[in-house]
Amino acid sequence: MKGDHTVRALNWMILAALTFLSSSGMAESRFVGAEKCMSCHRDIYKTWQESTHYRAVQEVTPTHNGVIAQWKGVLKLKSGNIPEETIKLDRGPDGEFLVTLVDIKDPAKGTTYKVLRSQGAGSMKGQNYYTKIGDNYYLLPIYWETISSKFTPASFDMWYNDDGSLKQPPVERSWEMTCAGCHQTGLEYKKVQDRYEATYTDLSIGCEKCHGPGSEHVKSPSAKNIVNPRELDYERGLDVCNQCHATQGRSVPKGIFRGAWNEEKNVGFKPGEVLGDYMQSGGMPGSSVMSKLSARDGYHSLAASKHYEAKTSCFDCHNPHGGPVTANLKRGDMDNSLCLYCHATEAKFATPEAIMKHTKHSYDPDMKGTSRCTSCHTVQSRRMRTPSVNGMPPGGMGGMMVGFLAVSKPQQSLEAYKANPKTPSTNACNKCHKEWGGDEEGYRKGVEAYKTLFGE
Repeated sequence: MKGDHTVRALNWMILAALTFLSSSGMAESRFVGAEKCMSCHRDIYKTWQESTHYRAVQEVTPTHNGVIAQWKGVLKLKSGNIPEETIKLDRGPDGEFLVTLVDIKDPAKGTTYKVLRSQGAGSMKGQNYYTKIGDNYYLLPIYWETISSKFTPASFDMWYNDDGSLKQPPVERSWEMTCAGCHQTGLEYKKVQDRYEATYTDLSIGCEKCHGPGSEHVKSPSAKNIVNPRELDYERGLDVCNQCHATQGRSVPKGIFRGAWNEEKNVGFKPGEVLGDYMQSGGMPGSSVMSKLSARDGYHSLAASKHYEAKTSCFDCHNPHGGPVTANLKRGDMDNSLCLYCHATEAKFATPEAIMKHTKHSYDPDMKGTSRCTSCHTVQSRRMRTPSVNGMPPGGMGGMMVGFLAVSKPQQSLEAYKANPKTPSTNACNKCHKEWGGDEEGYRKGVEAYKTLFGE
């Protein structure tokens, strides 16, 4: 009898455990793709389809053309120590976008590639182009810089030797190993000899990237079996954004991939988990990569800002589902409504008069941009593109990073110019006052003007 009770108790425990795992959905939940969400969340789905998340990666076909560049002619581009290269742009008989790389050592060896994917839809970030070699996609060596309406070099060292001759790009720099971790949803890796094959449910950044695998939610929509990032602990909520926007993050423990992936378990990060278990920054995993990111990553110097102390989340200012405002902001910044939604409760920002006292400028944020919060407090990040100068690659604030919403000052530009005159950097003042830049004398004038106004 005692043995029967023991067996029955053990069976009950096993049944209870299986019931819990089944009801929790997490043990069985799998990625199903964003289209499965549309039937219940139609309005959000339509908004998402117009977002930068949805358009982050697009297939390029004759019937779906998301290419924003002026695709014609012959380019002459140079990068670093690699000699000037000739790249020809053309259209195929069915409208395909073609790129021909000419071998500088033997022009007869030029190789033509078809563009199969584009990355980026324009705006602050320009557009990259990808072709397929074997089973992997590779970034072609051209980048369309939207702000200057011209092509600039992109990863020349993938395609060219130091003497300018052509070479095949290495597998470790394929899309699958460098970009897919952030730009695709429902990613799965399978190792095949010396490379990795990747499969996905959504080509771009879909619902499940932020809300977790949705198969159980589709079965039981009323059950609490999907993640709402706002309901997570503050740092876990930030981890949802950081899985992609921690642009320097790499997989653990060896850093084989860029992105949040645990190589030993061969699984990726899911919202609600600790990102540090899947991503390392600065070579060291942590409970959250938030506090360990490079200062050059403008998004994530948030960890050292007052916004972090106040537990301001990314989605307090941005709508990840999309929207009509730049960077998917919830409110426009042209008239300061974005910042004043919170900061107008402070006396020094409560009225236009108070703001003018703070800025030392007249109040005309929406037309001239004077006393507009984001004219001076700008997020410096790799996504903020400035025209390339003297071969300098596109980058935030001309390559000078000063922290999350910090003011880039003329003194910093002067120091940067003195260190390297070939890569001049823009600051908050000479974005408008062009005369306070260009050369050392101009930067010094900016320094003196700033001291006169602000006493520092």
